[in-house]
Amino acid sequence: MLGLLRFLVLYLVAFSLTPTAFAQTPATNFDGTYTGGVTNVEQIIRNSACGGGGFMKSITVKSGSFALVYNAAHFETIQGTISPDGTVSGYTTSSGGGVRLTAKLQGGSMTGDVTSATCKYSFQLTKR
Repeated sequence: MLGLLRFLVLYLVAFSLTPTAFAQTPATNFDGTYTGGVTNVEQIIRNSACGGGGFMKSITVKSGSFALVYNAAHFETIQGTISPDGTVSGYTTSSGGGVRLTAKLQGGSMTGDVTSATCKYSFQLTKR
């Protein structure tokens, strides 16, 4: 009898936890195009040629993800996601060791940083 009871409990638990119970819903409430630009450029390694951050003009978010062309000449595109709480994160590999984007979406604004091994670009974007 105890074996049957244990089987029934395991059966009910196994079939009540379907894969959709664990799936994260994309953050579609942030979908749209965010425009603006770089607010600050910081050299991480002295005498680095950081430039003005012209790559950061807009980001389009769709179904909780985005792609930002960081360096077109080297085919470096930051691919990323937005979590339901508005946390933005993305990454691309690069000849210099990789580039990471971290930001927060709140109230129609995206504020964050794009950081490589040599430069850090802070940015502020607003939803159109």
